[in-house]
Amino acid sequence: MMMNTKKSQFLGALIPALVSAAALLALPTSAHAAPGDTVGTVTHLSGLLSVQRADGSTRLLSLQSPLLEGDVLATQADSFARIKFVDQSEMVIRPDSQLKIAEFSYRELEPQGDRIRFELLKGGFRAVTGKLGQRNHAAVSYETPQGAIKPLGTHLGALFCANDCGGVPTPTGKTPDNGLHVDVAAGAVVVTPKLTVALPGASSVPATPPSQGGAPGSSNAAGTSVPGDRSAAAVRPSPTTPVGGVSPTLPSTPQLPSLAPGSGAPAVVLNAGQFGYLPPPQNGVQPPLVLVPPSQAVQVRMPASISQNRPSSGATNKSSDPECVVQ
Repeated sequence: MMMNTKKSQFLGALIPALVSAAALLALPTSAHAAPGDTVGTVTHLSGLLSVQRADGSTRLLSLQSPLLEGDVLATQADSFARIKFVDQSEMVIRPDSQLKIAEFSYRELEPQGDRIRFELLKGGFRAVTGKLGQRNHAAVSYETPQGAIKPLGTHLGALFCANDCGGVPTPTGKTPDNGLHVDVAAGAVVVTPKLTVALPGASSVPATPPSQGGAPGSSNAAGTSVPGDRSAAAVRPSPTTPVGGVSPTLPSTPQLPSLAPGSGAPAVVLNAGQFGYLPPPQNGVQPPLVLVPPSQAVQVRMPASISQNRPSSGATNKSSDPECVVQ
């Protein structure tokens, strides 16, 4: 009888322990945002911004609308949207653009799970990296139909043109050429083309691009002081693995011909104050990225109502403010 009592006591203590262990094993090990977790918020809005959720539903967004991992954001003509993410990074999406929050994994006490990946499907954006980008540069990526941009503690702009940039302002007044335009206001970025075969006889971009003016923490090409991580400005280029495949697109999004990923392509570093242009592939081969003088460069700009740091008091139907570089 005593033996049965001890056995019952042992089992009574063992079963709850096993249940607790099973519950711990069942917990997710990934730091990805759980379904429905807010990863960002719309802080400024001028015009119309819509979202397509991962479940296929669509809706219009307004100020303070929450954003989720997997959202595809779309701005209409003359519309700008500014977003603040949970790691304190920020992004401004310019008119007629589509951008997907493909991955957003940030836990303040779990740096091993860091991962942010945006997919620019159409148009352009400006972005400033936040806490995640400051502690783990390699975990942040901005992918475009033509190549990937890896920020190194950065304030950058990117514009992808595919016969749809007629209204984009430029210093020369000419419509931007098709291809990927990148500008760096602070820090540095690494640009890796998706198609990695250079044109026969084309000269490669210098390992350290010549200075076009500007310095980390001082001013960008337009002379506006910009915050950012100052530690990455002198980074030298190194080979990186190209991003393969083609970014998914909405039905109305122009799409380049499918590009086969290459191997061992040299990455190109753009430092603060520099502008780069990656031409579209020609007959299946990728011309190299070239440096563009500031007097001819394409820079992503936005209205003062979007670049100001105080939150918008309300959304407007149309942006009529003069365009400027984000403060």
